[in-house]
Amino acid sequence: MAWIYALLSLSLLLLAYQNWSFGGTLFILSVVMLILARQKKKKEE
Repeated sequence: MAWIYALLSLSLLLLAYQNWSFGGTLFILSVVMLILARQKKKKEE
C-alpha cells in the first residue's frame, strides 16, 4: 500500500515543477490504483 502513497507524492512533486502532462497522468493513475486497491480490500473482507 505504501508504494501508492509514494507514487502520489511523486506525482504531486512533478505537478509542483509544472510538469503537468506527466505529473497529471501519474496522479490520475495512482488515484485509480488507490481506488482499485480499496475495492479489492473490501471484497477480501
